[in-house]
Amino acid sequence: MNIIDGLTAFKVRKNYNNIQLAELLGCSSSVVSLYLSGKSGLSLEKLSILLKEGMTLEEAFGEDVAKAVKDRIIEENRGKISDDSMALVVDGLQKMLDPIRESNSNSLATR
Repeated sequence: MNIIDGLTAFKVRKNYNNIQLAELLGCSSSVVSLYLSGKSGLSLEKLSILLKEGMTLEEAFGEDVAKAVKDRIIEENRGKISDDSMALVVDGLQKMLDPIRESNSNSLATR
């Protein structure tokens, strides 16, 4: 599954139309159409919104990457909690993505 398929699956699962998805993401429905057609990519901020709204890691990244991310987060947190709740996974993913976001922000600031 690629991000386009995942976004489509998320939209269907949540029973959202393009306008509702646009409101959630803080953009226009035409931008949502660009995301769904693959003509524009999702920013980390938009992806974060979707993950917080319930997009699964499988929808966002595909099965293989989602499994690897979950396994890594669970291993890093073994003994800290008794289960591998989605909140833990999302928090762990956020920690993994923060350095990427900071790097992108720094590179934009130096331009």
